[in-house]
Amino acid sequence: MVEEMVAKAVELLPDLSIEIPRIILQPTEEISWGYQDFDLDCSLIPKLQPVAENILIEHLRTHQREVLQIKKDVNTTEERLEDYLVFHLMDYPAVSYEDHAELLYKLSGQLISYLRSYLKTEDEVKNVVVYNQKRFAQLIYGQMKEHYYEEPTNYEVIVRVGFDTLKSSNVAVDTNEEVRDFRQPVANKAAIRSMCFGGFKKCLYRTQKFESDAERKFAVICESDPSVLKWLKPTQNHIKIYYNQTQAYIPDFIVETDEKMYLCEIKATNRIEEDQEVALKAQAAITWCQHASKHALENGGKEWVYLLIPHDDVDSNKTIKGLEAIYKEN
Repeated sequence: MVEEMVAKAVELLPDLSIEIPRIILQPTEEISWGYQDFDLDCSLIPKLQPVAENILIEHLRTHQREVLQIKKDVNTTEERLEDYLVFHLMDYPAVSYEDHAELLYKLSGQLISYLRSYLKTEDEVKNVVVYNQKRFAQLIYGQMKEHYYEEPTNYEVIVRVGFDTLKSSNVAVDTNEEVRDFRQPVANKAAIRSMCFGGFKKCLYRTQKFESDAERKFAVICESDPSVLKWLKPTQNHIKIYYNQTQAYIPDFIVETDEKMYLCEIKATNRIEEDQEVALKAQAAITWCQHASKHALENGGKEWVYLLIPHDDVDSNKTIKGLEAIYKEN
């Protein structure tokens, strides 16, 4: 009887586990970073108006740190309005005055030119800048973030013998928490992160949480696609992909089909097109997959493929192979 139970457990093990190559990927050199040169989109800047002098004076009394007097050089007392904005931009940890001063003054100057385009006098311009300096700096920095880049120059790859076997497990669920059928549409999509889903047959976890409704729909694809054998949403303990010196990248899904292994990321379309961090993570994942494929194929395993999939193209009628044909990252 015991022998039969052990034999049955061994027989079921392949259906309840996924083997991950023991590969650690990390950039080897200091990452170059900064902001690509660009022009400020002033259409996103509100047309603010001057405030009464007594309001401005009170504002400065209660926010002394915002009063800034910087001279262009020792021979003049002329104040540059750009200095008010640059002062606050320098508060952001990801901004280096030494490295980015030229861009900071360029963008601040463009914002001030925009104010001059609709305000009548230079005094009005100064009033608006002084009163709204922190807000303007936030608006400028918001656009700067869209042009941020990091460029790791090379990767160190550590390949260890064997594989890590990820086995079936449960996600911790509060005893009072409702477990929803993952195939049922969610009306309140904004609250999906707080929901718990179940009913899976191919997932290594009996219950699962999702970051977005697109992830839930991708789970439907995995469960419906006949070629998919098993899948899971990995954690930081499952895979070691570093896209900079300290930060690890955890893809949304690991999927095994009858032919291949996939790392899959579901991301908003605009972030795929514009977000430098998304590009860095994809670059690191592609490199990891190249080494994982080599290691796996040499040891009787399967090729690894990275898919970066727009959230608005995750439909239940899709298949993993069909998504690969469109979104495979090389």
